[in-house]
Amino acid sequence: DATGLDRDTVLAEMGIKEVVRKPADARTRPDTLSTGGEYTDDDPNSPNYRFRDTGYIGDSRKELAAESIREHARNGQRLRATDIDWQQIEQNPRQAKELITKSNLFGKVDWEALKANGMEPATGFLIDRVYASIAPEPSADDAQARKDYAVGLETLRDRLESCKTPENVTEVLEELRDEYDGIIFNEREKAAYESAREIYQEISNRRWALKQELDALQQAAHRITGKINTLSWQQEKRERRKWKRDPDIDRQIEELRPAQEAAIQAVQDWKDAHPEAEERYETQTGTDAQGNMHVRSRLTGELYQKEQAAYEVMQTIKAFSLSRNREENPLHRAWRLMGPKFLTVLKWRSGKNAFQGHVTSAKTGKIKDWSWAEKQHVTAPRSTEGKVRFQLRVAENFSRVGGRPVEVNSTDELKRRFGLRDVQSGNWVLTDPESAAFHVQHAAEALSDLSDLLGIPEDKLFVNGRVALAFGARGTGNAGFGGAARAHYERIHRVINLTKMGGGGALAHELFHAIDNLAKEAETGQPGDAEDFITDNPDLLPDGPLKQAVRGLRSAMLDGDKRLWQTLKYTAKDARLAKHNLDRAAPSKMAAAIKDASDLESALLAIDGFYPNGWASKRVEKQREDWRRIAAAWHGGMNPEGGKVQAKAGAPVSDFTYQAHLLDGGQYGKYWSTTREMAARAFQAWCEDRLSDQGRKNDYLSAFADNQYYKDPIFGDSKPFPEGRERERINAAIDDL
Repeated sequence: DATGLDRDTVLAEMGIKEVVRKPADARTRPDTLSTGGEYTDDDPNSPNYRFRDTGYIGDSRKELAAESIREHARNGQRLRATDIDWQQIEQNPRQAKELITKSNLFGKVDWEALKANGMEPATGFLIDRVYASIAPEPSADDAQARKDYAVGLETLRDRLESCKTPENVTEVLEELRDEYDGIIFNEREKAAYESAREIYQEISNRRWALKQELDALQQAAHRITGKINTLSWQQEKRERRKWKRDPDIDRQIEELRPAQEAAIQAVQDWKDAHPEAEERYETQTGTDAQGNMHVRSRLTGELYQKEQAAYEVMQTIKAFSLSRNREENPLHRAWRLMGPKFLTVLKWRSGKNAFQGHVTSAKTGKIKDWSWAEKQHVTAPRSTEGKVRFQLRVAENFSRVGGRPVEVNSTDELKRRFGLRDVQSGNWVLTDPESAAFHVQHAAEALSDLSDLLGIPEDKLFVNGRVALAFGARGTGNAGFGGAARAHYERIHRVINLTKMGGGGALAHELFHAIDNLAKEAETGQPGDAEDFITDNPDLLPDGPLKQAVRGLRSAMLDGDKRLWQTLKYTAKDARLAKHNLDRAAPSKMAAAIKDASDLESALLAIDGFYPNGWASKRVEKQREDWRRIAAAWHGGMNPEGGKVQAKAGAPVSDFTYQAHLLDGGQYGKYWSTTREMAARAFQAWCEDRLSDQGRKNDYLSAFADNQYYKDPIFGDSKPFPEGRERERINAAIDDL
C-alpha cells in the first residue's frame, strides 16, 4: 500500500494464489453476514463460510505473551520479570501457572563466561547447588506469587553470579536469610519498639543494680558465716577424736557472732526496703492430656515480671513487623516461594543438611576444577499422558438410534444452541465442507441426546458457557484416545478437541472431564485451578448434595475387596531380622503369624490385621512397614543381600480399580487408574447403558464402552470399563450425581 502497488495484481503477476486459510490473526468475523446473522456459504474462501471459527479461544496478545515465554525456554534464554507481559498472561490464570515455572524462566547458566570472568570452580559448584534447591514452580498459586517468584529468580541469579569465591556465596546467602527472617520496622513500629526497649532497659538496669546491692550484702554475710562454720567444724573434729574443745576457737566464734547477726540483719533490712526486687521460684504440678504428671518451676518477682512484660512487647512488635514484611516486601515473599529446600539452603548453618557438606568441600579446596559442570544439567522431560501403552478404541462409523430430530448448519449455530464459549476449526473443517458438516451435525445430535440423559438444558451443557469446542484445531492429544490424533480436553484453555478420524465416540468422555474440572468454579463462583477435579478431591466443593454425590461415585468406583499388586523391597538387614525373629524356638506373636502364613499375601494380611489402617502413630506405622519387609524377606527367598518380590499387598479396591492399575503396568495412579480417568470412562459406560435402557444409541457420544471390545487372544484381555454388579453400582452413583 505504501508503494502504491495493488497487492492482488502483484500476486497474480508472480503466479501466487491466495491461500485458502488466512493466518489466525487475519481471520475476523465480518460485521454483516449474508442472511440474518447466519454463516451460510459452503465456499471455504467466503467470509460467510458456515464452518469457520466463531471466535478465538485466546486473543493475540495473550498468545504472543505466552509464546514469548515458551520461546525463551526453548532457546535456554533467561527471562527477567520485566520481560513478561503480566497483564496478558494473567487473563488466563491456568495458563499463567503453566508458564511461570523455573524451567521456563531460569534459562541456562553460562558457566564458561563466569569462569572467564574470574569465578572459582568451587564457587560455581555452590551456586549450582543453590539453583538445584529452587522449587520448580512457586509454592503459592496466585498472580502476585507468580510475579514474586519471577523477581526472586532474577534477583538470585544477579547476586550469585557476581560472586568469585565460596566465601562470597555464603555471604550472599546470609544476606538472603536476613531478608527472609529479618526485621524492617516502619516509622510507627520503630517508635513503639524503641519506647518498649527503653522501658525494658530501664527496668533491667534497675533490677541488675538492686541485684548487685543484694549480692554484696549476702556475700558479706556468707563470708562471716563461712568463717564460723569452719571454726565449728574444727571443734567437731576434736570432739569426735575425744579431745577437749579448744578455748581459743570458741573465743573466735563468739567474737564473730555479732558481725554475723549484723550482716544477716542488713540483708533482711535491704529486702524489707526493696520488696519489688524479691525473686523466687514457684513450683507448679499438673497433668498433661495423657494423664502424666509434670512439675514446672517459674521465676516470680515484681521487677522481673515488669521486665518480662516489656520484653514481650518488644517481641510482639518484632513478630508483627516480620509478618507485615513477609507480605509487603517482595524479597521476603520471593524467598518463601522458592520452596522448603531453598529455605534449608538459606539456613544451612542451622541443623544438619547436605548443603553444609557442599560448603565444607568448597571452602577446603576439595573442588579443584570445573569437571562437575561438564555433565549438562538438562531439565527432566515432563511426564505426559501420551506415554501409555494401552489405547481405547474409537469409532470409524457412527450410528444413532432414537432421539429428537436435530439440525445444525454452522459452527455459529452449534455455539449458540449448546451454550459453547466458542467453536474453533482446524484445517480439515476450514477446507472440507462435507467433513465439517458431518462432524458438526453428529456433535449436535450427541449433545442433544446427552441433554436428554442428564436432564440439563442444551445451552447449559458446557458448564454455563465455560467450555469451548474445537474440531481438529489443537495440537496435543489425550493418551486415552491415541495421542494428538484423537480427542482430548485441555485443562488450561478449557477446550474439548474432536478430530476428524478419532473424535467420534469420545465426546461424553471429554465433556465429563470438563465438568469434573470446572464444577468447583461453577458451584463456588471462585476461579479454579487447572488441577481442580472434583472426582480427585470432593472437598473442593462446599458441603451439600453435590459433594455427597461425588463421594458416592468415588466409593462406588474405588471400594472393593481386591488387592493391588505391589513390589516390596527388602534389604540385607531385613533378611537378618527375618532369620533372627522367625527362626527361633519361641517367636513373638507377629513373627509366628508371618512364619505360619502359607504365602506372602497371607502374611501381609496378618500384619495388616494386627496394624489396621488409620493408626495415627508414626511409630506404629513404622513397625508395620518393618514387619512387611521382614515378611517379604522370609517369603521372598531370603536373599542375604536383599531383593524384591511382588505380591497383592496394596489397599483393597474394586475390580474396576484393579483392572485400571493393570492397564498402567501395575503403577496405581499413573494414568488409567487416576480417579479422573476412571470417572470419565464410567460416565461413558453410563451414557451407553442409559441410552440402551431407552432403546437408543449414539456412537458419536460414546462408543465401545464395554469390555467385550477389548479381548485379545495374543496380548490377553483388558478391562478399561466397569462391568457386572460394579457397573450397576457405579451407574446408580452417576444417577445420583
